[in-house]
Amino acid sequence: MQQHILFEIARLIEQIKQLEEEEPLWQNYNPMNWKWKKTLSRINIYKKEQNLWEDALLELEQKEIDRKQVHQQQKDIENFF
Repeated sequence: MQQHILFEIARLIEQIKQLEEEEPLWQNYNPMNWKWKKTLSRINIYKKEQNLWEDALLELEQKEIDRKQVHQQQKDIENFF
């Protein structure tokens, strides 16, 4: 699962990079230019999706940490008695 999430994050980073290289936004800044707006919109969508995947990865990692802590607590209780 983590590998899939990391793959998706890497894919989105690459797509953002490609869009920024194809259309340097700072050179072509013109709010009336439809192509500029479309490119910026796509970049923003990819960044939001990337954030969602990163949040999912953090949540998965936290669950793994919690699982390990519970397991360790169970071992400690067993060893105590």
